[in-house]
Amino acid sequence: MSGEDRASDQLAARHTQTLRLFKRRAEELFSCELARRDDAMNLGQQLHMNFVVDQATGQSSLAGIRQVIPPKEQVAYALTLIRPLTLTKKGDRLAWVTVLAALEYFRPADATNVSEHLTQLRENWAQYPPRRMRIMQAPIDPEAAGVRVNAWDNEIARMFLYGDLVHGDDNAELLDALGDDQVVFSAGAMASDGFMLVNNTYQVMHWLRPDIAPNDAHFSQLLAQEKPPKDN
Repeated sequence: MSGEDRASDQLAARHTQTLRLFKRRAEELFSCELARRDDAMNLGQQLHMNFVVDQATGQSSLAGIRQVIPPKEQVAYALTLIRPLTLTKKGDRLAWVTVLAALEYFRPADATNVSEHLTQLRENWAQYPPRRMRIMQAPIDPEAAGVRVNAWDNEIARMFLYGDLVHGDDNAELLDALGDDQVVFSAGAMASDGFMLVNNTYQVMHWLRPDIAPNDAHFSQLLAQEKPPKDN
């Protein structure tokens, strides 16, 4: 065997090991309590508004807004599983750039559909977590002392996820001002987006390396079950 062949075999083995590591992490994520919720794909996006109707005038007004808040411990655990994948340094074994490079290595040259999926995955991972909602909060009296909050939910979620790495007093003060419910609501959205990113990455691995991932990804299976049967 030539040196070039040995190098090629070593590269293939390294990429295969990367995908096996990703498979284990993804399946651990899919089996966590948060991922098993019926609303796992919609966390941080559910607002229930209560309206009251004036019987005399018939006019309605907003009486309150309720957020669906998952358990903090479940959100924290799910994001802990996702965090290694959010790294952007190629070479970190679970970083998304390393995983996608491994998938690209095994992509057949004529698999244009898979190439499009990989391109979309790169864009989505690079933008993770996306912005969804702007959070604004301030004392009723503009002259009063207190923390003013003007942040996107993905910024809040990042502070929650990387709180042990970022020790800025401003971050701690902001999270304290928001309170657990708002922080967990925002972090829940990050978890849901992470579920789908990991799911879609796993699905491409299933297409390219069914020997490693013989079954469709967890959420892909659920979505397929929800689709109505096609008419013959």
